[in-house]
Parts: sequence; structure tokens; C-alpha cells
Amino acid sequence: MSLTPDPASFRDPAGRIFTKNKRIFRLVSARGAHNYQIVRDTKFISKMAGLDKIIETLEVDPSIIDDPDLTPHYVLEHPRLPFISYPYEWCFPMLKKAALLHLELQLQALDEGLMFSDASAYNIQFKGTQPIFIDSLSIQPYRDGQIWEGHRQFCEQFLNPLLLRSLMGITHNAWYSGNLEGIPSGELSKMLPWYKKFSRNLFLHIVLPSRLNNLAKNEKADTLSSMSHKLPRETLTKIFTQLFTWIGKLEPLSSSSSIWGDYSSIHCYEPEEVAEKQNFVSNFIQKTQPEIVWDLGCNTGEYSELALRSGAKQVIGFDFDQLALEKSFERAERNCLNFLPLFLDGANPSPSQGWNCQERKSFLDRKNADAVLALAFEHHLAIGCNIPLDQLIDWLINLAPCGILEFIPKEDPNLKLMLRRREDIFDNYCEDSFRNILEQKCRIICSKIISKSNRTLYWFERPTS
Repeated sequence: MSLTPDPASFRDPAGRIFTKNKRIFRLVSARGAHNYQIVRDTKFISKMAGLDKIIETLEVDPSIIDDPDLTPHYVLEHPRLPFISYPYEWCFPMLKKAALLHLELQLQALDEGLMFSDASAYNIQFKGTQPIFIDSLSIQPYRDGQIWEGHRQFCEQFLNPLLLRSLMGITHNAWYSGNLEGIPSGELSKMLPWYKKFSRNLFLHIVLPSRLNNLAKNEKADTLSSMSHKLPRETLTKIFTQLFTWIGKLEPLSSSSSIWGDYSSIHCYEPEEVAEKQNFVSNFIQKTQPEIVWDLGCNTGEYSELALRSGAKQVIGFDFDQLALEKSFERAERNCLNFLPLFLDGANPSPSQGWNCQERKSFLDRKNADAVLALAFEHHLAIGCNIPLDQLIDWLINLAPCGILEFIPKEDPNLKLMLRRREDIFDNYCEDSFRNILEQKCRIICSKIISKSNRTLYWFERPTS
């Protein structure tokens, strides 16, 4: 099988990522070879890889490439990550944890005489709840007096989205998704109350840089050129340390917009009904033994954890409720779960975007589930977003070869609440229609009514051909 270039890896002339037979290779060019040698010989990357903070990097024989058009000086192999996520899909504690990892690595790299060439949040991925840095070629030898060239990028891709939530209670996901480079400091500065602009940290990292950027835009370059562009190493260390301390103290401003953050206390199941539902899900996982499960509408992660306890190797959860996601992430950290909860608006999932609409892959382009759970999920799209049942079911069953779908009838208290303030235009929304459509598209292994309001679980299996 030939090498396939990764569409997100094209900006760095020092090297590019390719895949071959599901293996991940980084081809180091002549331009990047010298810096790579220096960084490699410090053992910094191998040391951080041993701590699971930088992805493992292994030099392999360049002959493995076997392509006359590619003549790399070095070929590096990285382990394949099970799922690639993006900063606009992370909840607040995930983005915060990624920011702190970046600063921690900056500090430790500086001690080794190294420096990061940028501060892209896309250079960090998650293995369960643990962030890991993936771009080894962005680590370069430190130059005496070097400024932090990645400061603006760090602020716009890490700091500003965190401040948006911490200071104003506004989540970053939609804005970040619409502007892949993050949240501009100039825009955030306009939103800050005047009195907050006198905060030392906000002034140094948000207000002052945005003013200097405006000066540059207004062609007052002479003012900027007269400023010193050299920083002692001690000053860089101080900047990283102060940012680390400041970000470490940031907390999300409480929001009243959460609906499902207290799901465990507001759902309409009786205790015995919860046990029935848990047994059904657990039996499904034990029988199918999926490696990767997608949990749509994961709420606080109760059934994601159950899937892992029942034999799944990894769960990727999706929800739109920020408090629920944060509680899911806390659950995963507390119980050491291989569980990655991500933000998802089911009616508007992450699209393919960036350069050539390929740089950041869509939600569907990244599907890799062996099984899907959609528990108390379908009615949010069918009723809440007017998605036709046949289209919705088709979308759900194409996410994985098997799974569980839960149907919520109109008699259910939660669905009655959804319909209370709107006209019921959903004439075909009923259990018979749901089952008939599902039977036309796949095989129903079994089903079970699990509540007095006739909520029903369906274990489906998609045709192999």
C-alpha cells in the first residue's frame, strides 16, 4: 500500500505526516534534519515519551518508504492514536489540561536548551483523559535572547477560550469551530469590562498584545521596531511559570444553561428500571466485545463507564451540555477510565474544514466505532430539531455495525415537556414507525421496554453487505 499524506500536515517544511498500512510516519526533510538531530540527542523527547507527555518517536529505516519521489533524511514512526479530537470539541477542563501540558513542556524544554516553534492546540491530543503532545518537529534548539514566538497563538488557541468561559460564562466551542485559529485577543479585549483590563495578567497577555497588533495594522511599525525583541531565558521561564499558575487557578463560571448536568437526579426512571437498562447495556457489551464504543448523549458518563466495566476497551462520549461533559471528564479522571467525552451538537456535528476542507476532519470522517450507544438521544433530534425518523435512524446505524438505540414515546414525561411549548407536528413519530424503519435497515437482535412510559431499547445489527 502506498503512502498517504495526512491532509492536516502540510505547513511545516521540516517534515510531514504520512500513513501506510495504518502506520503513522513522519518524514523529516533536509531542512529539518539538523534541528531534529540536536533535539534527539538531548533525549528530551524520549524522556517525555516515557512519561506519556510526548508521543513516542521511533527512528526507522528510510527504505520503508519505498517512494522515489520522497527522499527524507529521517523517517520517524509514531503509535497510532485511537481517535483524533479538536480543541473546539473539548470541554473546559480538557482545554485547561492541554494548556498546562504545553506550558509544562515549554518549561522543561527550556531547561534542556530547547524551545517550541509554535503553540498550536492542535498539536495536543488526548489518550483517555491524558493530554499528549504529538508534534516532535516543533521542538527546536533555543537561541540566546529568543522571544516566545508562539505567545499569540497560545493566547488565541488556549488562554482566550478559557478566559471566555472563566470570566464571562461563554463556552468556546462554537466560536472556536467557526474560527480554527482560536479566539482573537482583540475580540476578547473588546468584550472585557474596562475595570478588568487593569488586571496585570489580562493586560500583559490580552490587552497590550491586541493594542500592539492594532499599531502594526495602522502601519506604525516604527513604534514596534524600536522595542527590544530579545528576552533573557530567565524572563521566558518567568512568563511560562506565571501563565501556568494563572491558568491552573481558572475555573469555569457557573452557568444556568445546563440541562443534563444533574441527569442522575432528574431522569424519570425508577430504580428497578435503571437496573433493567444497565443489564441490557452490559449484556450487549459482553456479547459483542467492542474495542471502541461511541456513546451519543453520554450525559455524565454513567453508561460509558458501564460499557468499559462490561468489556469495552475505549469509549468516546458525545454531548452538547457543558456541565454534563465536565462531570463526565471528572468521572473519567476519578475512576481512571479510558473515556474521552467530547462536545457534539447532533444536528450540527463538526464539519470537514480548514484548508481544502480536509485539514480538520468531520465527525463522520473520523467514525471508528465498533458499537454505538444512543440512549435517550433520538428524540432530541427527531422532536427537538425536526429530523425525520428515517434519516435519523439511517445516520445512527451507519456510525457502527451494531448498537443500542432507545426510543422515547410521546407519553414520556420528558418528551411531553419538550412538546409543551410547541405544536405537535410529528404525526409519524411513534414506536411502530421507529421499529418498522429500523427493521427495514438492519436486524433487530432483541428489544426491551424498560420504563412505565414505554421507553424501549433496541439492540440492532447492521447488514454486513
